[in-house]
Amino acid sequence: VGTSGAVYISYYDDTGADLEYATNVSGAWGTSTVDSTGDAGFYSSIAVGTSGAVYISYYDGTNDYLKYATNVSGAWGTSTVDSTGNAGQYTSIAVGTSGAVYISYQNTTNRDLMYATNVSGSWGTTTLDSTGDTGRHTSIAVDTSGAVYISYYDNTNFNLMYATTALPTVTTGAAS
Repeated sequence: VGTSGAVYISYYDDTGADLEYATNVSGAWGTSTVDSTGDAGFYSSIAVGTSGAVYISYYDGTNDYLKYATNVSGAWGTSTVDSTGNAGQYTSIAVGTSGAVYISYQNTTNRDLMYATNVSGSWGTTTLDSTGDTGRHTSIAVDTSGAVYISYYDNTNFNLMYATTALPTVTTGAAS
């Protein structure tokens, strides 16, 4: 939900195998196709910036990539964020007050929790947890100082986990 109260939804259209977008920002519901290249749109997550721009992270099932879409320029544009191995399942996206984008996701080749951000002006990715089969069902938040908080599932030990950059080094651990 944006600051105006409008609702924004990203979703996978199974019939067309596309990433779709719906909003009622104009007062009535409208939909549009964001990415129709191949089989795109799995595991989508959506965030709305303070300016009303929309940011979507999602999985490209044709290429096994983490992708990103935004309409910050006024029209939808897409880009690949991570193409290393099978990257991009279980995405979650957040936008900071500066407009920087933060994405958590799983690299299913290695079963690792991954983190991507464009805070430096270009995309960078980091492995946050590589212990066993981890990084599923991620959820990310960022505070006004740019500190990142991620919850995720450790499938090896069946634990809810938490990672943060709020400390001097990235910290991970089981939630109690």
